[in-house]
Amino acid sequence: MYSYIALILMGVGVWLILDQKYHFLSVLLAMEILTLSVIFLCASFLGMGFNLSGINFSLLFMVHVVIEVASGLALLVSRTRATGTDKLSNIFSSRF
Repeated sequence: MYSYIALILMGVGVWLILDQKYHFLSVLLAMEILTLSVIFLCASFLGMGFNLSGINFSLLFMVHVVIEVASGLALLVSRTRATGTDKLSNIFSSRF
């Protein structure tokens, strides 16, 4: 059951990333949907039969996701302070 939910979330996350044209924060949120789907997949495939190794792997992966979120938000804040906007059209500017 969780694997179906994870696959649907993964499809939605990829669609949101490809569809987003304007804001960097929306892309970061879509990437979080993708990581949530990977956590669901890890919990469903590795945690079958109440095996604790799948739960431990999911917790370690969640720690990695928290570090990724902190790095993404720091990048968003520094980019917004440098350029004054979080639009994706200015992502390759030299003032980054």
